[in-house]
Amino acid sequence: MNHYTGWNLENFATTSLWNNHQLHPRTASLDRIDSKLGYIEGNVQFVSVMANYAKLDFQEAQLLEFCKAVYDYRYHYSFPIKKYPN
Repeated sequence: MNHYTGWNLENFATTSLWNNHQLHPRTASLDRIDSKLGYIEGNVQFVSVMANYAKLDFQEAQLLEFCKAVYDYRYHYSFPIKKYPN
């Protein structure tokens, strides 16, 4: 389950399956909680590949602040928010 959205994530049994598929927002991706640290126990979580790309070198608080700003702006100006198909 995605740490940020609660979405069920798609995870592949082997890396060969990962290499031969098209990215999808619900694809699982291993994320470093603190990007300054390595992939060590206690510093990793599975998130959607979309969240991992969005976070990249930023801290979680910065990502969440950005997401809230996008949502608030879209909601305030009444832009339709489309749901991604399951």
